[in-house]
Amino acid sequence: MSPSTAIALVLALALAQYASAAGPRVIIVGAGMSGISAGKRLSDAGITDLLILEATDHIGGRMHKQNFAGINVEVGANWVEGVNGDKMNPIWPYRQLHAQAQELPL
Repeated sequence: MSPSTAIALVLALALAQYASAAGPRVIIVGAGMSGISAGKRLSDAGITDLLILEATDHIGGRMHKQNFAGINVEVGANWVEGVNGDKMNPIWPYRQLHAQAQELPL
């Protein structure tokens, strides 16, 4: 089963559960920092009938560790990937602006 098929299946099952009276009132797509933060804020506000869906085998989104030469290296949220292909990462222009702003005298 392809990853996109698996995601579609999980979403369909979640939506079917949501349609039933016993299903969650809120579905959060993605267990990255934004999804986890949204779930926490909703829970703090008293909305606990929620479901967080994640397509990968771990939570944290792009934040994770990678073993490199026997050492765990933090990768993910602080890395901007996909800047040399046909499709540029939409974050890259903002990263360039940030780098230019850091060079400005205050």
